[in-house]
Amino acid sequence: MFDEIITGPRERQMETARIVVETCGNLPEPRMVPDFDEMHAEELLRSKLPELTLKHESLRALISDLSGVGDRAAALKGFQRVFEQVMGMWIRGEIDAPEIESWQAFCARVAAGLGNLREADQRGRRIAAFTSGGTIAAAMKTALDLSDEKMLDLAGVVHNASITELAFTRTRLTPLSFNALPHITDRALVTSR
Repeated sequence: MFDEIITGPRERQMETARIVVETCGNLPEPRMVPDFDEMHAEELLRSKLPELTLKHESLRALISDLSGVGDRAAALKGFQRVFEQVMGMWIRGEIDAPEIESWQAFCARVAAGLGNLREADQRGRRIAAFTSGGTIAAAMKTALDLSDEKMLDLAGVVHNASITELAFTRTRLTPLSFNALPHITDRALVTSR
């Protein structure tokens, strides 16, 4: 089935891989690869959102709109608008956060991880990677030479537990599928972020 199983360093990534290995059996032990860690958006929001809210009226208005929302779906939509505005600032380099990996460094890290897999190319080798939506979007950015904005759009639609398939050689990285959920038949179980 797979010749190699890799994960990012997050507990949920490693745990998901462990569950799949135990359930399927006859799979190699997962190997943690730091290059496939998620983007540090949570740390960015936690540390910079108060400061950004003071500086940007539009962000302050979005957060103010969130305070009166009682409906979970509306709150999630409101949070998504805040998230997208902050991420837009981050990818444009408008946020001074030297203690947090930059957007450019994140994209370069994921591209380097993919490059390392491609360098070790062995014809027909199949690898399963357990990572996060932002990392999957960064892989698609690398494969399709997407702009930062398009990559961010992709990150916003990645479903939890979805499957993205990439074919690669030393010189080529080609998407075969993106965000597929053939293993989830009950749509009520489909979640994002």
